[in-house]
Amino acid sequence: MLLPLLLALHADPQPARAEIEAALANMTRAVLAADQPAFLASIDQSEPEFATEWRHWAAQLRDWKPDAFAMTIGEGDATFGDTRAVVPLRMTWTINKGPEESWGAGGKPRDVAFPPVVFLREDPDGDGPLPARWLLHGEDWTEIRGQGFIVRYIPGGNAEKVARDVLAAFPVAREHDNAFFGLDPGPQILKLYTSMDHLKATVYLNMPDSYLGGWSESGESIKFLTSYAHSIPEWKNAYAHEYGHVCTWAMGPQASAIPWWTSEGIAEQAAAVFRPGYTEQLDKRFRNLARAGELTPWEDITDYVTAKQKVKAMAYLQGNSLMLYVTGHWGDAERNGWVRAMCRGATPDAATREVLGLPFADLDRDWRASLATPAGEK
Repeated sequence: MLLPLLLALHADPQPARAEIEAALANMTRAVLAADQPAFLASIDQSEPEFATEWRHWAAQLRDWKPDAFAMTIGEGDATFGDTRAVVPLRMTWTINKGPEESWGAGGKPRDVAFPPVVFLREDPDGDGPLPARWLLHGEDWTEIRGQGFIVRYIPGGNAEKVARDVLAAFPVAREHDNAFFGLDPGPQILKLYTSMDHLKATVYLNMPDSYLGGWSESGESIKFLTSYAHSIPEWKNAYAHEYGHVCTWAMGPQASAIPWWTSEGIAEQAAAVFRPGYTEQLDKRFRNLARAGELTPWEDITDYVTAKQKVKAMAYLQGNSLMLYVTGHWGDAERNGWVRAMCRGATPDAATREVLGLPFADLDRDWRASLATPAGEK
């Protein structure tokens, strides 16, 4: 058995390298043509969450086609076997549309070095109906397993220590959120990134934010920077918010289309249990903002990609404030039912009428009126 293994490990790298370079060239052409199916044809589909992440990534190409783009083998060590290769990946692009403040768009050239990624050769024996090809399988992760979840990280620095902290923190946050939302989305994959540019480049080419610490979308892994938190209690807070999104996605087939302030607001409320004193501070802040006439129009914080940087924080804060008002007046079950109605396709107004019994405009008016007095006053 040793000789075949040695032959595989020492296979001539040139054909494999050339074939992977050809696959990357195909992916490059697909991106420049905004051809989502052609791009996804080079993505390994064996792990649903990985395939979904790149499907969401490629969906943005319809509206944000880059003016320049390339995926190539980057600098560093690469290994080529008959069926598996590990190579550094480099991604470069420019998107000229969008605001100048955007990280991924706005005319700024971007050059992102990925850690080593794995390519797998499909149909290596050549006896299938299609010709053999190399597929992107994802980063060369190291993983540790918990009960019903996997933590993946890139070795180096303090990454393993962070992964162990996450291994302890996530089950606590998950148990709390499952009770808060009244559901259980099932097994999860948690990915830890050491480079923010790498994290952003795996989310959207047109990533609007210069800072991104964590991310999740429906059907994806939960992503965080290893530097996002520094202790088990801080990771409980981080995952209570981000796993709160996972619970929201499980509420209905249109969950990814609900207003941004809704998904961030309920995730913030879920995480507040791990932030002593936070809810009281938020209440005081919003009473001050209301008296100063500085509350944000809901339409300004409805879409993550197009929201202006100066109001983005309000999707979290103002969304949470309204969630707290709904919870306080109708209860946990009705709050969840209200969000669930939106996740099933209802507009905010239709969901408010259906579950809370009044138009959204009246809910908005009553919430604003409730903030008219200083904290602690009736």
